[in-house]
Amino acid sequence: MTQPSGSSTVTQPKAILELWESLVHPDDRALSDEVLRAAAGGERPYDLEFRIIRPDRKVRYIKSSAMVMSSADGLPLRMVGVDQDITGIKEAEQALRSALEHEKELGQLKTRFVSMASHEFR
Repeated sequence: MTQPSGSSTVTQPKAILELWESLVHPDDRALSDEVLRAAAGGERPYDLEFRIIRPDRKVRYIKSSAMVMSSADGLPLRMVGVDQDITGIKEAEQALRSALEHEKELGQLKTRFVSMASHEFR
């Protein structure tokens, strides 16, 4: 999309980066910045899971993958990629971890009960 002045909204990397950083969860910003710098420098692909905080203050989990498009002399020009909301997957993983922990606790209680009961019958 071209603005009347002739500048493209896509060619405003500082504004886009500032918007992006304002959405990334504060606890995930350092890692996000590190992965972004490494990808822009051609050191590794951009592939990351992180959280964002939406304007309504809800936290969402995002899976982001992108390629950095560089000029002939290696300068990064743009990133092309996809972001996927994986909040449902993360919530299901947490529910599974909680259920497994509960199951483990029940197993430990059963073991203690059997141990105590067998000791009482001797």
